Amino acid sequence: MRKALWRDDSGVALITVMLLVLVAVVLSAVVFQLALHNQDSSSLNRKRVQSIATAEAGIDLTLARLSTVPSPCTGDAELTGQSHTSPAVSTYTVTIDYYATYPTSGSPLQCTAGSGPTSTPAAAVISAVGTSHGGPRKMQSLVRLNPIPVADPGFNRAIFSSRQMSVSNSPNIYGFNGNDADIYTNGDFSCSNSQTYYGSVVAQGTATMANSCSVRQDLYVADNVTTSGHNDIGHDLKTSGGNISLNKNTTVGHDAIAAGTNSGGTVANTRVSNATLAAPPRRDLPQVNFSASAWQAAGYTSQITNNNCTTGSGGVYEEISNMSSATAPTVIQTSCALSWANNTTITLNNNLAIFSTGGFSAVNNFTVKSSGSTRRDLYLIVPFAAATQPCTTPGITLSNRTTFNNTTNPIRVMMYTPCSITVSNKSSFSGQIYADNVTYGNNFDMYYSPMNIAGTVFPPVSGGTPAGFSIDTIYKRETT
Repeated sequence: MRKALWRDDSGVALITVMLLVLVAVVLSAVVFQLALHNQDSSSLNRKRVQSIATAEAGIDLTLARLSTVPSPCTGDAELTGQSHTSPAVSTYTVTIDYYATYPTSGSPLQCTAGSGPTSTPAAAVISAVGTSHGGPRKMQSLVRLNPIPVADPGFNRAIFSSRQMSVSNSPNIYGFNGNDADIYTNGDFSCSNSQTYYGSVVAQGTATMANSCSVRQDLYVADNVTTSGHNDIGHDLKTSGGNISLNKNTTVGHDAIAAGTNSGGTVANTRVSNATLAAPPRRDLPQVNFSASAWQAAGYTSQITNNNCTTGSGGVYEEISNMSSATAPTVIQTSCALSWANNTTITLNNNLAIFSTGGFSAVNNFTVKSSGSTRRDLYLIVPFAAATQPCTTPGITLSNRTTFNNTTNPIRVMMYTPCSITVSNKSSFSGQIYADNVTYGNNFDMYYSPMNIAGTVFPPVSGGTPAGFSIDTIYKRETT
């Protein structure tokens, strides 16, 4: 009988268990490494997403900034910033190129930090780089820019001439609050013989200065600027379409910027030649016609129509004389050509507006004063509809010591006509002048005091720097 063989399998189970434990350990290590890899990848992706999001935020902030002026330029502090995401912080840096046309072509427009592009752009390419620990990423956007016109702010100038302005012999135009007695003309500006303007001057033509002329703020014109004698411009001197030629005794308190050549004088800050500069915004004469409801709303509850031109009882001159005891603001409409002379005095106990289609004239010590220490307002208005421009009459002519008292019995006066205004020969007043043609001089002193005319229509402003832009976004994308 054969003897059966005995095999001892003891220990196999232990080895199997050890192998399973080893496999589990290896798998755990692999899973741990994979988890670490996924965590690192997720963190990197989050940081990269943070970079691109920050770059896009930089573009969006720049687009919002384009709604106002001056437009931002590369290098402005506002085009660099950072996110406020914790714990990681990412930053953005924006560059912007403006173009004169859309679609974009040619070289970008010159852009000065703090001042914006030197001419009105039609398009912009905005690039932003966002940076975090995940590395930089770049966004780019192309936008079409639609200029928003500047709205005319109303009667905010001391003297407004919609065509031409003639000045002579020592007039002084004083400000209401500092150097704010601004002058505007669609013609040329000529300043000589000890004239001082406590404000800025804007002219759509040329500017000539001679014999101690002073403009205490800015002088901004569309054509050539020439000076002779001792002259000074307190702040900026700019011409959008001409040359600047300054006498050696002329000083400019800040910048002198010209579209063409730029020479002479002393410029305190920066002199720029061959610049691309927006033309001065063009404004046309506001249209003033009588509106009963508008003057009623302005508080002029007494409204009179009188076309009796005699100086006797019942005439328009009597209506004006009765203002010495008036108890309410009054509007008088007349077709008479009103004229005063030879030591005539009008006393106002309340505000008075006169609409005359015949115009106004005063000569030889004509005086208007308040009945007491309370200031009264006087409006001398030739309605816009009374004439077709260009015209000289019906206008307003004041000469030979015509005075609207602005001290003890204070009066301020608004003079308006679609034709011509002439004020000369030691005349003085506080208020404003608005006309087609304005002539003043011969020791004329004016103190700017802003007034409003009820029911006025302001024509749209054309040209110049826009108030901002409406924006059409053509694309926004990531770039390399």
